[in-house]
Amino acid sequence: MFSLSAVLLAIGIWLGSIVFQSAVVAPVVFTSLEPEGARRVLRTLFPRFFRLGIACGAIALLATVFAGSSPLVPGILGVMLLANIAALMMVPAINRASDDGAAGKKRFRLLHGTSVLLTLGVMAGCVAVVFLLIAGFAGGAA
Repeated sequence: MFSLSAVLLAIGIWLGSIVFQSAVVAPVVFTSLEPEGARRVLRTLFPRFFRLGIACGAIALLATVFAGSSPLVPGILGVMLLANIAALMMVPAINRASDDGAAGKKRFRLLHGTSVLLTLGVMAGCVAVVFLLIAGFAGGAA
């Protein structure tokens, strides 16, 4: 029971951090700071944001294994894969495109849009894991 609660807590923190970063932090930074200041702040925050999500995923994965709830493992691994792609591949590429100024503007928009889609995939995966967890409780599997 404790391990499944830990899964739910870790996934909830991960999902909440995505919503908070997207709906509160980024808009406030962009409306409160000049573009260069916003760039510096977001380039500092985003790696930490992704590390938090990956850490939450790792905690959820370990708790899932300890709980013996193996049907959740593929979902959590899939969500962690999407987060790692966004963190390790997309963010550096987005930063390089942004640094290229006008020449990288089109590439920036494409990469940023892809990153947004990956983040939506992470959110959907987190929600799916929560639903699977709840379904497990309802079905007596947990």
